[in-house]
Amino acid sequence: MKLTLAVSIAIAILSANASLFVDASCRDCQPFTGYLVTRLWNITGTTDQQVIDEFNKGFAPVVTKMDGFYRYTAALTGNSSTVFFMNIFDTEENAHGAQEAAKSFVEEGSLNGRIYPNTFTEDTIVGTYYSSPECVTTSSVGEYLATRQNEYSNLNLYQDGMAGLDDANTFFETIPGYRLFLASVSNDNSTSMFMNIYDTDEGAKQANDAILQQYHGGN
Repeated sequence: MKLTLAVSIAIAILSANASLFVDASCRDCQPFTGYLVTRLWNITGTTDQQVIDEFNKGFAPVVTKMDGFYRYTAALTGNSSTVFFMNIFDTEENAHGAQEAAKSFVEEGSLNGRIYPNTFTEDTIVGTYYSSPECVTTSSVGEYLATRQNEYSNLNLYQDGMAGLDDANTFFETIPGYRLFLASVSNDNSTSMFMNIYDTDEGAKQANDAILQQYHGGN
């Protein structure tokens, strides 16, 4: 299992044009389903905040206008040599298009030679839970993201399907500052990804620590 602890969300831009998978009466709602792509970049010759600023200035205006766009998030990882981004789209094809667009943005722009791919993922979202069951339209800027990637899609929380995810969410809700729990499986069914958002660094760390302990059999 790979962990990214207490990732601070620096930018989160939400779409007002989401169509598929979004209730027609609440078009600005964050999605419950869709396709997730993530990008962890290694950094050299610049700072993590400068990378985020470059993406926010040059890539965010592009990706938020792409077909099927739902969500764009950029996050500081707490390690100045890496930076994390994720997008959610309505279809696998559109999500992959965003992934390729991000690569082109780096290759053709000022970040070329200053950041390099570390880990990229392309997943199908299998479960999303929010602190409120109603339409969620607020930004996550300033909150904290905890991520966990399993090497196999049937490990840990997803092995019992939705029942396992429901139980996991019930637990995550007990941690103060809970905002989000998201589970996804890679499109080739080889890995799974779990994410939480909390108001505080402590909440995000507690979520990851609890699952890490479970993953190691409680030791």
